Amino acid sequence: MKRIAALAFLFFAFAAFLFAPAWAEQESAPSAPTASATAQPNGPSPRIVFSELEHDFGTLGARQTAKHTFKFRNEGNATLVVGDVKSTCGCTGTLLSKKEIAPGENGEIEVTFNSGNSSGQKKKSIYVSSNDLQQPKLELHIMAKVVIPVELKPLTLYWSADKNQPPNRRAELVLDQNVKLNVTKLESSSPAFKASVQPRKIDESGGYYIDVTYDGTLPPGEHRATLSVLTDNPEYSKLDIALICKVTGPVRAVPEVATLGVIKDDTLPTRIIRLYSTSGKSFEITEIKSTNPILKAEFSKENVPNSYQVKVSLTAKPPLGAFSEKLLIQTNDPEQASLQIPVHAFVQ
Repeated sequence: MKRIAALAFLFFAFAAFLFAPAWAEQESAPSAPTASATAQPNGPSPRIVFSELEHDFGTLGARQTAKHTFKFRNEGNATLVVGDVKSTCGCTGTLLSKKEIAPGENGEIEVTFNSGNSSGQKKKSIYVSSNDLQQPKLELHIMAKVVIPVELKPLTLYWSADKNQPPNRRAELVLDQNVKLNVTKLESSSPAFKASVQPRKIDESGGYYIDVTYDGTLPPGEHRATLSVLTDNPEYSKLDIALICKVTGPVRAVPEVATLGVIKDDTLPTRIIRLYSTSGKSFEITEIKSTNPILKAEFSKENVPNSYQVKVSLTAKPPLGAFSEKLLIQTNDPEQASLQIPVHAFVQ
């Protein structure tokens, strides 16, 4: 019996000796840091705090300018450095205060909003960058409801048409419920454009539909005209719609504009333009000139009938900045003796 007890004592003593280091390591191991502890910046840091993050201008009219000042404070314990103040289209943001704001000091950013020419609810964003590590890019918002008593939508009608192919376009004259107005006459500056008017009744708002027809008689090229809407309201007696029509002739270029892209070094780009007959009739390129001597074009016939390939290149690097020139292409086609191909690039 004594022998069994001695053996048991030796077994437990050996087990305690074997596992004691593991138990000691588990008890003494430190706990992992929490996410909040690791997110805290080391040492003093700035903190930008705005009194408001958005502002509503309420109701504005057409082409009206409104301003608002967003105020902020550095509630951190280090100098706040305000960087870029950027905004979306239709508004601008300007830092009125100094760029470096000491702890406890205040700053201001003025936002200017232009309501434009279209009605509806508008919302714009202003982005403020700083050295605040917790919010290095903060977003502000401005809002407004733009109300225009009499509005033409759109103000410009665009279309592209093949020769003798007359397309139609439509504009809307939208009226506020409190505006009394009747269209008395439509006048076009070009006989190639005719217009008609009919009442508009949508969502309890009055107004008119104005349908514009091109008669297909203009030669190839870009043509501009004005349609004047005359009314019996003295405040809105004449409203103008711009008409821009590009007529394509029997010779078409693809693409219609040669873009050479961004030129950064001495490697000069080239582009290929294809000219072909839309009518199936044969034609010839007789000459190609350019508006700049460094702009060069070489042409050759393709295997496809009534088709040419034009290689556009530069013989020298243009000056820094925007490069905008034209190729002047002459043909023997009696209906389209010439074409102009814009060529664009930007040189860095």
